[in-house]
Amino acid sequence: MTMKAVSVQPSTSALTALIVLGLAVPASAQSVQKSLPVVVNGKAHSVKAVTIGTQTYVPVSVLKELGIVYTVSGGTLNIGSAGGANQTRALEGCLKQELFNGNWRVTVQNAVFAPARTGFNTGWTVDVKYANASAQPNKLYVNSLQSLGGDPVILILKDGTQLTRNGSSDGGTQQFAPASARTLGYFFSRPNLQEDNPPVKLLLLFREKPAVGGYTVPDPNMRFDLTCTK
Repeated sequence: MTMKAVSVQPSTSALTALIVLGLAVPASAQSVQKSLPVVVNGKAHSVKAVTIGTQTYVPVSVLKELGIVYTVSGGTLNIGSAGGANQTRALEGCLKQELFNGNWRVTVQNAVFAPARTGFNTGWTVDVKYANASAQPNKLYVNSLQSLGGDPVILILKDGTQLTRNGSSDGGTQQFAPASARTLGYFFSRPNLQEDNPPVKLLLLFREKPAVGGYTVPDPNMRFDLTCTK
């Protein structure tokens, strides 16, 4: 049997495809477990899919790179927000491109490698500009960015490593007046990070229902491709 890559792209049936991909496997090989390379949106991913019998399984961590939220609670895997088959993709953009979900206007301004220094590992600093697009005073972290199930700000490196913030500049919990904006600096670090393994995606996960204002899109989450610039 010739091994082929599993290609994963979001669509209206993406949630099913991500968890189980049915591939034809000869009867004589159905009990054999195989691994397959995974391609996400045309790019090779570091994780492997596993074929058991006639089914091919993709690690659920791939969901985050596609901008789809998942949590594990009480022995249950919950994928996406309410909406089932109507679940849509997150907003997508590039470096220096503004994304708008009806409540916030967001621009990723840069991603810069930070060499090791006293008390800190090597890492990446990412500057993100937020502007309050609601008609009321608003707080970014308190009212909008979700915190259930982990950090709502996720950096994905070229090799598929996912990093959460080790620190950020002040201002995210402060009040934003209507139309006001500020830039927050995020720091992501881990031992032995290398400059030749740069970040390729930044995910921002927003609450399904914000405490202030409202969304104008079905899925308010944002995914920035750091390999392109607008």
